[in-house]
Amino acid sequence: MIRFSNNQKDLFEFVTEPIYKRVNDPELEKIQEVIETSNLMEKFYRVLIEDKTVMTDFGRPSKSADVIIKLLILRRLYGWSYRDTEAMGNDRITVRKFLGLRDEAAPDHTVLSRWNKRIPAFFWKELNRLLVFYAKEKKVTSGRKMRVDTTVVEGNIHHPTDSSLLEDSVRKLGLLAKEAKTLGFSTGERVRDYSRSAKRRVLHIVKYARKRSEAHIEAFQRHYQELVQITKRAVNSAKRIYQKIVQHSDDIVFEPLKRAYERYIPRIESVIGQTQRRVFQGEKVPAGEKLVSIHEEHLYPIRKGKPAYGGQASQTSGIWPNVQGTGVGRGCDYRLGMLPYSALGQPAFYTCYREPYGDI
Repeated sequence: MIRFSNNQKDLFEFVTEPIYKRVNDPELEKIQEVIETSNLMEKFYRVLIEDKTVMTDFGRPSKSADVIIKLLILRRLYGWSYRDTEAMGNDRITVRKFLGLRDEAAPDHTVLSRWNKRIPAFFWKELNRLLVFYAKEKKVTSGRKMRVDTTVVEGNIHHPTDSSLLEDSVRKLGLLAKEAKTLGFSTGERVRDYSRSAKRRVLHIVKYARKRSEAHIEAFQRHYQELVQITKRAVNSAKRIYQKIVQHSDDIVFEPLKRAYERYIPRIESVIGQTQRRVFQGEKVPAGEKLVSIHEEHLYPIRKGKPAYGGQASQTSGIWPNVQGTGVGRGCDYRLGMLPYSALGQPAFYTCYREPYGDI
């Protein structure tokens, strides 16, 4: 059960209050002032209430949401790891004052990791806007000019051939179907895993890929056609499961699975489309239209000759050196933000969210 804040006073507060008055961190106090004078936390609480995967009325009480969010802000501000953030929340008195902790321990590092994926992009963008507005009010920066330094970063994916992408697609849909079965979901029909059939076709495609005789070219095309058909059957099966899940949309257990199908089915259909264009119709698919990974759709070809695939990484900074940020993706796709700068001290960063391979 999510607790938004813990305002209950206890006897320990009479011990900590005199100590807290003697220590201060101007940087954290300014961030605290910005948070308290805005309705940003209330907006985030409303998002949590609307999220069907979050319990707000029953279950074991969690750490206060405001404490967790403030710790994640500090993690980006100082570049700490999750374990370091937990340790600082338990050890440093200025951090505990900022968090409003009394005799309780800071949230565990695993809790911080899970919450970091849950916080929506608008929260960090709005916090950035509020801090920039505050800095302009205090005449620290004009907020008008920005410097941009851009490069490309290679992504951690295998070399994307059409056959390997189709095989990845079939294997992922098979894993999602198994996950649905594990959760106790029943479609009322037999759901087949096509992974072995797809792998067998891929091996045949690799075997005939470099051979130029008419018989070999014909076998190459035939196995590619069979692989596409297998992928289409897997997609159709996935769509039927998805429709059944939508009918049970009130059950929060299936919500992550529903989002996974919504994410992967369109990408796999794009892979099928670009394979048909390139292999069967002989078209050259433009680099901007190619999907090189079903897991990380923001990656694209970044080098000719020896192929490499990655995303554009951009670092921006204002005329005030502490207003900084970075982004990774197609054209600096800021899909999930981190705290873009600190009000008075060290810079923090703005980065793109990367989907984990095992996320469903």
